[in-house]
Amino acid sequence: MPLPQSTNAPTASGKDCAICKEPLLVPSSNNGQPSYVIDDVEFRCKHHFHWSCILEHSISSHDARNRCALCRQSVLDSQGEFIVKVRNEG
Repeated sequence: MPLPQSTNAPTASGKDCAICKEPLLVPSSNNGQPSYVIDDVEFRCKHHFHWSCILEHSISSHDARNRCALCRQSVLDSQGEFIVKVRNEG
């Protein structure tokens, strides 16, 4: 998901996606002009991902849906609910 150079790109959390290693920005269209929005899913373990990257990872196996793609820590709370922080300007 390489991004072209742009002076209009917002800054996310200063981190890259832990899966694809690209900035946590995704291209968007704003009145025909290229722009970028933050797409940052943060797990309890503080690892950050693009939403599309973590969705793709989660379908790889049943166990992958319950654990961080990087450190393998559980991403579920005690009731089995998926816990994340999502920052998305789109």
